[in-house]
Amino acid sequence: MELTIATILAKLAGTCLIGLALMVKLPQIAKILKAKSVEGINLYSCIFELVAVTSSVAYNAANGYPFSAWGDTFFVAAQTLVIVTLVYHYRSNTSGGVIFAGSYLITLYLLMSGLTPMAFLMAYQACNMPMILTAKFTQAATNYGNGHTGQLSFITVTILTLGSFARVLTTLQETGDKLITATYSVATAANAMLFIQVLYYWEVTKQKLEAKPKEKET
Repeated sequence: MELTIATILAKLAGTCLIGLALMVKLPQIAKILKAKSVEGINLYSCIFELVAVTSSVAYNAANGYPFSAWGDTFFVAAQTLVIVTLVYHYRSNTSGGVIFAGSYLITLYLLMSGLTPMAFLMAYQACNMPMILTAKFTQAATNYGNGHTGQLSFITVTILTLGSFARVLTTLQETGDKLITATYSVATAANAMLFIQVLYYWEVTKQKLEAKPKEKET
């Protein structure tokens, strides 16, 4: 009975996470569009993150795990792709963004179509942890180098940190997959690092962004 209750709670939590994932990066996208700037956002960090979450989508889907256990990563991937495209656009390389998005969608189809061997998907998923760490440390290094977090969204970073921690718990209950559990554990620590940076650089970032409009006026 306890196991049944735990399973139901895990599925409910997973469903809530999927709902949250539908909007997790919308604050980041909205912040970029409002400012018409991607200052402080590292393109390579976004690409590494996209590659990492895509591995989870493909691996989970291939294993037939319930959508409630991994659906949030699908929507995070979609929104990360939008951010990557915006970074290209606001760095005057719109065509590069379009090419990247098209190439990504073709790759995603091949990964999820059943044409990709499971051995490859397992190896890809195993590479997820170093890719996540690379993505987050690259962004953290950019923040440190700039001395502020630029257009990085506090809301998005907070939700990602809490969401990845919750995913550790739901994955343990719904799939028991140790590889995926370890991946979400690493993601929690890496997201927490960026969360701490956003708080640490809060005042400096605020002053930096407020000074931008004044510089344009003069």
